[in-house]
Order: sequence, then C-alpha cells, then structure tokens
Amino acid sequence: MTVQEIVEAAIWKANIVDPEESPSAAVLTIGLSVFRSMVKSISDEDLIIYFVDEITETLTSGDGDLSIGSGGDIDEEWPLSIDSGFIRGAGVDYPLKIIGKNRYSRIPQKSTPGIPFLLWYNPEYPLGLIYLYPVQTSALVLHLNTVIPLEDFSTLGSTVTFPGSYERMLIYNLTVELGIEYGKELLPEVSAIAGKSKRSIKTRNAANKVEPVQLEISLLSKRRLAGHSIESG
Repeated sequence: MTVQEIVEAAIWKANIVDPEESPSAAVLTIGLSVFRSMVKSISDEDLIIYFVDEITETLTSGDGDLSIGSGGDIDEEWPLSIDSGFIRGAGVDYPLKIIGKNRYSRIPQKSTPGIPFLLWYNPEYPLGLIYLYPVQTSALVLHLNTVIPLEDFSTLGSTVTFPGSYERMLIYNLTVELGIEYGKELLPEVSAIAGKSKRSIKTRNAANKVEPVQLEISLLSKRRLAGHSIESG
C-alpha cells in the first residue's frame, strides 16, 4: 500500500472530497504533509513503535563513548531509545542498566576501567551518543535492543510496509487529523475506531516489548570499584 492510497482513503472518510472524485494535487499535498506530521508524532508515543532492532558491536579497549547512526561508530539505523543491553566477554554476559543523564553526570571518574554495567543514551540526531561505565580494557561485544522510529515518508508514492493492523490505525487517525485541518465534523465512530485501533497496537506491542534489564543489588554491590560508590569515586 502506498502513502497516497492511505491519504486518499482518509480524505474520502473525512468527506473532504466526494468518494466518486479524485483529490486534487493540492489536497493530496496537504494530506501528505499532515500524514508525515502524524507519523512523527506517533513515533514519540510509548509502545506504538513495533520494531525493536537487536544489534551487536565489538568494542575495543577504551571505548567509553560511541556514536550510533548512519556513518557512526555503530553504523546502524538511528534509534529513538535503547530498551536494554548486555556486554559479552569470554562467554559471560554482563547485563547493562540503562540510566539517565542525571545519574551519569553524577559519576565523577567516567574513565574508570572495568567491565561496563551502566549505559546512558543521548538520542542526538543524526548520530546518537552511547556512554558506557566503566570503560572496558579488553575486547568485549556490546549487545543492544534499540527502538527504531517509524519511517519518514517523503512522497505520496512511498510504500508502507507496516503490519496490516497499522493500515487501519493510520487511515482512521489521519481521517481525524484531516477533519481538524479542514474543520470537518466527523462521525463519532471515526474517532472511536481511530482510538481503538491505536490502543490495540499498543496492547499487542506491550506483550512483545523487551523488558529493560534490572540489576540485582547484590550484583551491583560486587561490581563497585575498589569498594567505593560509583557516584563518590
């Protein structure tokens, strides 16, 4: 299915153009603009994104921060976020705890050597930044589950390759968006279907969502360095 087919279906459902007529180029252009804006907004909604990409990267000694994205240190698709991950070395997997900027900022000696067990991801665009703590001193393999954003469809001829349930969600939610754009009063059923179809996808994706790894307190305690707290040095 193409973007134009989705846009046309929404235009007709919103009664912007009679179903017996073809939308003009101007109407299709507005429809494409609204569709692209809606897809970007949907990308920010928790659990709407159905694809979690598993990537691996062999680290070298001293790799404490890495860029990720096209042309980056990790040359993979730019992720919105990182769900979970672990470090593999000598056949042993060491879970990574995903932390935020504030927690990472409180670490005084960020270059401390050791096996990484903390990760902060800064989703700058076009290259995101991954910070690991502590910094490994030997060749290890980084495994990450990254959340990939919905595709930015730039033309009406772009092909939509989402699962079938996304087609209904996209058409009805675009109908609502176009109704607002053109000041059209829609049938209550349209808004109801738009909301229900989005909730159904969220429910299904939640069942398949990769759960973030949680470190046991005992494990974390064993891996404090030289008997000191991470945040006190």
